[in-house]
Amino acid sequence: MTTMNKSLIHLLLVCCGTGCVANGAREVYQALKDNLTSDDKAVLAATTSARATGCHGLCAQGPFVRILPEDITYCRVKAADIPEIVEKTLKQGEVVKRLLFRDRQKKALVQGQNDIPFYRRQTRVALRNVGLIDPSSLQDYLERGGYRALEKSLLDMRPEQVIEEIIKSGLRGRGGGGFPAGLKWKACAATPAQPRYIICNGDEG
Repeated sequence: MTTMNKSLIHLLLVCCGTGCVANGAREVYQALKDNLTSDDKAVLAATTSARATGCHGLCAQGPFVRILPEDITYCRVKAADIPEIVEKTLKQGEVVKRLLFRDRQKKALVQGQNDIPFYRRQTRVALRNVGLIDPSSLQDYLERGGYRALEKSLLDMRPEQVIEEIIKSGLRGRGGGGFPAGLKWKACAATPAQPRYIICNGDEG
């Protein structure tokens, strides 16, 4: 579960991945912010936060609006649906059933995101923060433990320990060769030439 400010009652996560944006997610997010900041909802705005996040996956069902801590996930949300979500779910505690995911095999409505078949068997590791944080927010990343490994590497470990940890992890490049990253680091560290340069290829994710 993502970190929530103690003063918040609701945190709304709006998927703003490419697929959802193409289907109107930015308009959904803006409508949500507008509804929360209107004059007659001042109290609600003080205890509710809306956050634009990266892709939730299952793009065919987007745009998504996920409400925490209740873990209510609404699918294929339109900007026109936002007043109903605010009024019924945020103010009255009711679920808008027509926006829930429909499990065709079980012929049932699914409320929680992790109960949707697409997510049910997933254990996300590298992508564990996807859909929970605003990818443009450094604060969101820090709240989820961002840079802790870097801090440990710089303050608590020697360079050779860091390299050994990378070797033991089995981390590999994402290109066609899949060369072990730790061996690259070890070879670079053993090279006496100065200065050394790091070239990062971000094209492969």
